[in-house]
Order: sequence, then C-alpha cells, then structure tokens
Amino acid sequence: MMFEANEVEYEYSEHERALAGVTLSINRGEFLAVIGRNGSGKSTFAKLLNALLVPSRGELRVMGLLTADESNVLKVRQMAGMVFQNPDNQLVTTIVEEDVAFGPENLGVPSAEIRARVDAALEKVGMTKYARYAPHMLSGGQKQRVAIAGILAMRPDAVIFDESTAMLDPKGRREVMSALTQLHSEGITVILITHFMEEAAQAQRVLVFENGRLALDAPPRELFKDAKRLYELGLSVPHAVELREILKDAGFDAGSALNMDEMVEALCRLLPKN
Repeated sequence: MMFEANEVEYEYSEHERALAGVTLSINRGEFLAVIGRNGSGKSTFAKLLNALLVPSRGELRVMGLLTADESNVLKVRQMAGMVFQNPDNQLVTTIVEEDVAFGPENLGVPSAEIRARVDAALEKVGMTKYARYAPHMLSGGQKQRVAIAGILAMRPDAVIFDESTAMLDPKGRREVMSALTQLHSEGITVILITHFMEEAAQAQRVLVFENGRLALDAPPRELFKDAKRLYELGLSVPHAVELREILKDAGFDAGSALNMDEMVEALCRLLPKN
C-alpha cells in the first residue's frame, strides 16, 4: 500500500473545514485520478499526500510512515514527489539540466550519480535535446515536463500532479499526459488531480470529492456510466460519454464508449454497412 488515509480531516481555520472523514487507500503502482468542483477538497487532499499539510484529525500514512510525525516528513517527500499547477513557479535555475539536478544535489547525491539521474529523467519525459536550454525559452508543456524530470531525478515511488495541466494549451496537456502515462507504465504510482474529464478517464480509478468528503470511488468506465449523478455533483463527463448519452436518447446504443477512439468504433458499428 502506498497511501492510507483513516478518517482524515483538515481545517484551514475554525470555520473552514476542507476535508471531513476521508478514509481510503491507494496501492503502489496505481494510476488514480481525483476530480471535484472548486472547493471540494481535492487539492488539500493532494498536499496531505505529500506532507505539505498534516491532518487536523485522523491519520495519513505513506508507505507506512505517519505524515504527522515530523521525523518522517523528508522521507515522505522523497517517496512522493509533487508537480504543481503553474510550471513557472517550479523552475529555479537558468538551465534545464541544472534545474533537474537541483533536487538530487540537495539530497547530497554524488555528482556522477546526479549526472546519470538527470540524463535518465530528461530522456523519460522526452526533453533530452533541451538539456542546455533556458527554461523561459520553452512552452508551458515543456516546462511541466522539466518539472516532472526534476521530481524523477529524486527517484520517488509516487508522483502527485496537482492540476498540472490546468494552465496549459491542448498540446501542452497532451505532452504532460503522455509523460504521465509513461511513468505509470514503469511502475510509478500516479495521482492526478484534474478538472479535465478526458484525463480522468485515462486513470485506473477515479475519486470524486464533494464538500470535503469522498462521494464516489470507481473505475472510470463504471463511474461515467452514471452521467446524471456526475451532473448533480456539478461535474461534466468526457465528450465521448456526452455524445453516447445523446445517441442513447435518440435510440442508438453506443455501448460503453469512454473516449473518442471507442466512440468512432461504436459509430462505425451503428452506421449502415453501405
């Protein structure tokens, strides 16, 4: 088990409770998406996983380590890296490869090992040829990939993406999602906080937060079967699911199409052969 939350609550102030009674577990190697309206508690939950915040009540453990124990904080942050929303706020040097090296240097990793880690991390996110570039010369998606490389160079067991595609254009979002799915394929636990339902549909499991509580927890194909319930929670559904519901109302069965590739296949089945 990578993360375990037991009756976790978090209060920013006496009158502002962000999370209430959250109990769940996340296994190692899992790809999990977290969705919910603004103010639902999903970003607070992300920060608790990384020990940037500690529960006001209840317990949260990362690989068995209690995050509320100050002696565990450094270990927790080494195991669970975090990529934030604004790529410009995460880059601290003037050269890409130096930025990726920043984390391992602060961990006291030997120079030769840092060189190997930087090269490997940049290769994983497809940014090797930009190693000597200045970050300000990169696109938003490329900057986020550099930020991901900086996390990977510290060799985490999990990476938490806190709305890391929110400020990117469609091309940048595709670049980051490609890097994210590649990490998952290599066994890294991925937690994706997102507003984009197409991104959530790519996960193995989706959590839905509402008013600080865990409202739904299901695989995406099961979750998006009930579009009405998601609409009631103030959420949208992937475009393919929306089209699927329109077709259903018109008397056409597009099956359980979850993305556009599956919808194209469904439409090909529905259209007359000639």
